[in-house]
Amino acid sequence: LPNGGTAVATFHSLGLYWRPTSTPGAAGCIAQYRSTTGDTAWKPALNLWYDSRNAECRGSIVSLQRGTQYEVQFGVGSTYTQKLVATTWSEQFPIAQTITLPAGTVSQPVNITAGGTASGYVLYQAHPNGTTIDVQNAYDNNVSISAPYVIVRGVTMRNARIHGVNIRPGAHHVVLENNDISGWGRTRGTVGGRAVGVDMDSGIRAACSNGSSINTAMNTFVIQRNRIRNPRYTSNSWTNGHPAGPQAVTLSYCGGNHVIRYNDMANTNGNKFNDAIGGEDNFTQSGAPVSDSDIYGNLIVGAWDDGIESEGSNKNVRIWGNYIDDTAIGIASTVTHHGPLYVFRNVYNRSRKLEGSPDSDD
Repeated sequence: LPNGGTAVATFHSLGLYWRPTSTPGAAGCIAQYRSTTGDTAWKPALNLWYDSRNAECRGSIVSLQRGTQYEVQFGVGSTYTQKLVATTWSEQFPIAQTITLPAGTVSQPVNITAGGTASGYVLYQAHPNGTTIDVQNAYDNNVSISAPYVIVRGVTMRNARIHGVNIRPGAHHVVLENNDISGWGRTRGTVGGRAVGVDMDSGIRAACSNGSSINTAMNTFVIQRNRIRNPRYTSNSWTNGHPAGPQAVTLSYCGGNHVIRYNDMANTNGNKFNDAIGGEDNFTQSGAPVSDSDIYGNLIVGAWDDGIESEGSNKNVRIWGNYIDDTAIGIASTVTHHGPLYVFRNVYNRSRKLEGSPDSDD
């Protein structure tokens, strides 16, 4: 489109990008939208923020209907001069092949090396009578994924040595839904009289680069309706320095366009996360979830550092509708490298950062 007008969709949001031909100033660019099915009146969107570093207006439209086509107009001042059409994601992923895992409990991990395409995912699903993968600390992962366009659904995963699910470099468009993951992780020794876990051993870990450089492609991970809790070891608290230990979800050097929603990350075994949701390299563009991502509807209980760590690029990242309790920080966003970041309508209950003594009033 002229002047670089684009939209990046999720289920309920559109991330918008436009380079106006004139500088809009502090007011930013105006935007309005309507669905192409039934709407005649335009609805105003929050103005797009103007980034003078690259002369771009950026912003998001939120609370949209899934699987719906929208028309969007941009402008400067009071005049709309640019238009695009974009469609939010459908919740029905196309399935090309279904692989049903064995019934009952198995002790061998599942290594997924065959995936699908944009027109048809490969679905790996639990047996109708239930599938439990309990590797009894003998294997690094319950499930590893090295292929694109993969769905893993309904599997119980227990006692991985390092990560419950390991998403390897090269995998993209991965959907993890309705799984139950617990008991993962290694110990790095004793801190404060308790066995503590290795930093970033995770229920779900995605490492999208073999090095420290970010994979700039849109990896597009959907992590939804899972129970990810009760790691084998705890994190240390701020009593003994910066927390380090297990996490529920860790995205390492991954590109954007992720959705993490409706997951239960409430620990009940006395162990706590470092961060429940987090990633790499705070203060840089590499910090998860990078861009065009939504984190919403999650239950998070028990972390010695952040409930949600969104510290990095934060380019059209939206965080809403989460309930967070018993963490040092609810939603961490220091510092946003690109922006804009939207944080709204979350509930944060109790803050605690020290173990064995009352917190100082900071």
